[in-house]
Amino acid sequence: MHLIALLLWLVAQPGLATRLLPADRAEVLAAQALAGVQITAPSAQYQFGSQVTFTASFKAPQAPQAAYLYVSLRDGVVRVFPISLGPGSSLVTVLDLKQETLSPFSRVYYWYRLNFSGGATYTSPSFWFDYDDNRFTWQSLSSNVFHIHWIEGDAVFGQSLLDVAQAGFKANQGILPVPPPAKPINIYVYAHARDLQSALELSGLNWVEGHASPDLGIILVSIPQGPDQRIAMEQQIPHELSHVMLYLWIGSAYSRVPTWLTEGLASMMELYPNSDYPHAIEIASQKGTLLPLSSLCQSFPKDASNSFLAYAESESFVRYLNTTYGVSGIQALVQRSVDGMGCSEATDAALGTPLDVLDARWRKESLGLNVTSVALGNLAPYFLVAALALIPLAVLGFRSKRPRKAGEIHGG
Repeated sequence: MHLIALLLWLVAQPGLATRLLPADRAEVLAAQALAGVQITAPSAQYQFGSQVTFTASFKAPQAPQAAYLYVSLRDGVVRVFPISLGPGSSLVTVLDLKQETLSPFSRVYYWYRLNFSGGATYTSPSFWFDYDDNRFTWQSLSSNVFHIHWIEGDAVFGQSLLDVAQAGFKANQGILPVPPPAKPINIYVYAHARDLQSALELSGLNWVEGHASPDLGIILVSIPQGPDQRIAMEQQIPHELSHVMLYLWIGSAYSRVPTWLTEGLASMMELYPNSDYPHAIEIASQKGTLLPLSSLCQSFPKDASNSFLAYAESESFVRYLNTTYGVSGIQALVQRSVDGMGCSEATDAALGTPLDVLDARWRKESLGLNVTSVALGNLAPYFLVAALALIPLAVLGFRSKRPRKAGEIHGG
């Protein structure tokens, strides 16, 4: 009886449970605050390249003290945006796409967080929307490997795009050991270069003829109507597809592969070779303005002329490596780059020859250049600097050896 009376007394004491078990009581209070909390009617309406308006409502037994919107932007970066809370239950956020860019045709994920009194926090499930270029109406055609999307042209044009994509995939498989992907590759075909350019600019990307987001499995190209349509198709699609397939093979280590190798391989995979590349190399050879391959490891020049030459040289050099060392040599070179080796070290480890020596051999064997004269030409500026540096020394030596005139006084 005494024990029962004690228990009844303990239960009747206000605040005693909190004093005895503060952590447990805090958890109970937090659970009570979050009971029934949910986000309803989430929506994201956007104008491509302009803004996204996120709207939602919340249900909760009490009003939150703060609310936040989380958005996964380009390259996995997550940004947090505070939401102004009004008297109702609406959550509205406007995202300026001129300040916070999104990758075109990517799937954008977002979620909400609500903070309540007492430290209770509710995080909603993740929602998403596809950030397509809704300035245009797209037609589509699909296979197991590709989703093809285009703006202008009929079903025959769409089938041609798919046929070239499949041929490009097979050509790339000749070097890149990549099986058909589990998730189809999306190819978006603009009818005009200016439309593709504006899409990339609105997304914070630099202008290029084509663009691939290898990690997203997305390719953007521009193929206008006209007699050269098939040529553009057979050049652009296999080229950009090579970047995606290389990423499918090696994943995030893609960024470690030298630029001359990724772009040279992609250019070599074009079903219709670019006839202007040999001409550009010939002119640069005659002028002595070929770019050293070592200067193309990290990136290509920004100016259009040297950038084009960089593509031409990379294509010719990778084709030379493929002819000389075979597919296994190219694959070994990629793997050594994936291992984290430097640009020259990777060629030395994979092919047994440093990059500068391979560069000289390529110029001699593929271009027919006199490597000695090329090397001397490249060293000419250094010889000039050395000569200029030696002139003062020569003058001092001449002055020290000239005959003394009568009456000159020397100390010491």
